[in-house]
Amino acid sequence: MKKNKRIDEIKYRFLLSVLLIPCLIFFMGSHSLLRAQESTPQPYEAQAREELEKFLNDMISLIQETNHSVSAEEREKRLHDRAMENFDFSTFSQLSLGRKYRSFSKKQQEEFILYFSRLISKTYVSRLEGQNVDNIKVQYDETRSLKPRKNILRVDASTRLIQSDVSIPIIYRLIQKDQTDWKIYDVQIEGVSMAANYRDQFRQAVSDSPEKIINDLKEKLKE
Repeated sequence: MKKNKRIDEIKYRFLLSVLLIPCLIFFMGSHSLLRAQESTPQPYEAQAREELEKFLNDMISLIQETNHSVSAEEREKRLHDRAMENFDFSTFSQLSLGRKYRSFSKKQQEEFILYFSRLISKTYVSRLEGQNVDNIKVQYDETRSLKPRKNILRVDASTRLIQSDVSIPIIYRLIQKDQTDWKIYDVQIEGVSMAANYRDQFRQAVSDSPEKIINDLKEKLKE
């Protein structure tokens, strides 16, 4: 029971971190928030942060525009379609499935990514209903580059979600492949990785075939 409650808390905070936090964006240096000591930033760190900010602003605008004007199904579809532009669900799916991802054929991987992303979108968008999204502020802290790989750049963008007397540390993990757009491939909330959280859940289905895992996702989407 406690574990399920913890998972629900993580999911709601993930919802806030991905969809709601751009309500009020506080830039370091233009407000009285203190900036952590940083090493000399790489040029691409600023670019990654700018793209993250734009995505979050677009999402909150979309949420506000569709709050009462469209059905829940249409709202979920629009948010999902927008999220697909800035989320690297392929990398997120690989991290979530762990080694089991290798047992999926290319077609099965594509199916898993499609239905998994839809399920995540449906789950979190449904939690928007009735939630108080007022007085949400974001403190942007350090954007730190990770060790580059061949044609791949990664950064961790540290932020802090602030609402009333609650302050939640959130790290957006972004990746750029072959000089394409920056995309989010994981979110860490209070040190808990969303991909790792899902990996723990899929680990319980270690004996399930790729077909069964995909069919289970389809069934959950019908609920």
